[in-house]
Parts: sequence; C-alpha cells; structure tokens
Amino acid sequence: MLSYRQVKDCLFSPKFEKYIPDGMAYSLAVITKSTNDLLDCFFIYSIDYVNKQYALPSSRIGIQSENGTLGFYKTSQEMPFQSAIGKTSLRITLALDFEKYIEYESRYQSLYGEVREFAYKGNLSLNQKKVLAEYDKVLGLITDDSLKPFYRELSSSFFDWMITAM
Repeated sequence: MLSYRQVKDCLFSPKFEKYIPDGMAYSLAVITKSTNDLLDCFFIYSIDYVNKQYALPSSRIGIQSENGTLGFYKTSQEMPFQSAIGKTSLRITLALDFEKYIEYESRYQSLYGEVREFAYKGNLSLNQKKVLAEYDKVLGLITDDSLKPFYRELSSSFFDWMITAM
C-alpha cells in the first residue's frame, strides 16, 4: 500500500519541485484515474493569512506516485477551474482549531492510503464502505468550504465513484 507520506515525498521530489514554487500551498491529495493507473492530484494556490483569503488555484498537477511520473500539469490559464469564474479570491472559513485540524489531517492521511487500494473498484466490502465513508467525512472536516468545489473539479470522477460506491 502506498502511504500518503510516500505520495507527498513523490510530489516534493526534485523532479516535481519546479511545479510548486516557494511560498505556495498545495491541496490535500485527491485520487483520480488515468488510462491504466491512479494519479494523486493536487491544486496549487497561495494563502494570505493576514487578510484570511486564499488566492484562486494557479495550477493542478497529477502524479503517478508508484513510479514517480508526471500524469499531467496544467496552469489555470491552460485549464481554468470553473469554480473560479467570477471570483478573485476566496475567504478562509475553516473553523477547526489547530490541534483538531492536525488530528483530522493525520486521520485523512491514514485513510487516503487505504482508499487508494480500492479506489474505482466495484463491489466494496462493508469494511471498505466504512473506510470510504470516514474518508469522505474527514475530508469534509478539514477542507474549507470555499475550496471544496476545487477538490471536486480536480477529480469529479473520484467523487462520483465515491458516492455510488458507498
């Protein structure tokens, strides 16, 4: 099983570091399916903590973490986020305190590796459905409402699969 840590290590390997400029934030990983493989997808954006705002995502990247290859990289000019139309920035509204966020993010990372093992498969076991439901709940808790549409847009096929699989 590929862990979330391994996925992040791949994203920050020398081969991909040029895609995440210094000072930029990256989203949580979301799974998507390419022709033959799973890709771990992220969007890149910045955060203005003083004004409590996110900048609109500047790009998206999908990596094939098992073998360390680039699945895709698109700037927002090349492939605009539909969720960004008519917006210049997004308000930070996440209400979790730091300790709770860290607790839930740690759980998300653990669940991510598990979900990755059966993503896009049919006939899930009861245990896999429980893991998927918890994954969905935890992702919802640690994702700011203003960013949720961008996650969905990053991998709508995964979120569609998740709804039908549960």
